[in-house]
Amino acid sequence: MFKLPTGLLDFIFPPRESERLLRQFDIKQVRQLYQPHHTPTFISLSNYQNPTVKAAITENKFHHNPQAAQLLGQILQLWLKLQTAEIIMLPIPLSTKRRRQRGYNQVESILEAVPINYYTNLRRTRDTLAQSKLPKAERLTNLEGAFIYQPSRPLIATDAQVVIIDDVITTGATMQAAYQAVRQAIPANYKITCLALAH
Repeated sequence: MFKLPTGLLDFIFPPRESERLLRQFDIKQVRQLYQPHHTPTFISLSNYQNPTVKAAITENKFHHNPQAAQLLGQILQLWLKLQTAEIIMLPIPLSTKRRRQRGYNQVESILEAVPINYYTNLRRTRDTLAQSKLPKAERLTNLEGAFIYQPSRPLIATDAQVVIIDDVITTGATMQAAYQAVRQAIPANYKITCLALAH
């Protein structure tokens, strides 16, 4: 099958700026993006203000770009290599409505690109307004009771680290609501870590 040269395709269908940035990035340089940041409530692995990180988050979230998912997955792998306990991944779920509109969960896309096994035990109980459209004061109340922990399969390892993972964290309201749902539902001997790819 005849393939048009990339330059001609770009002329006919100009790439998004975020897409162009990702193309220019050498995946071998991914360690430069890995900048772990620890707070009392969460860990983030890179700086969202970095243009490449921001482009990867945008491309993965809104355009299902496999190159973006792979890059973010590589950042995650750098953190995973330092962990000693077994990891149980719980991606932040989308609402039913948003999942249907988008066709995929962007966090699951990252985990599948690596690939990393994950549990879908964390569920949304209802549709909520997009957090990015709300002022800080309303973000927590928007997510009250928005998550429930419903095991699709039981957690087997008793000394594992349960990792609630999202692509990007701002105020931490989503993570806090998810954490509360998980903490109430699983035994106290499981350590829970809230992890974001970017902050």
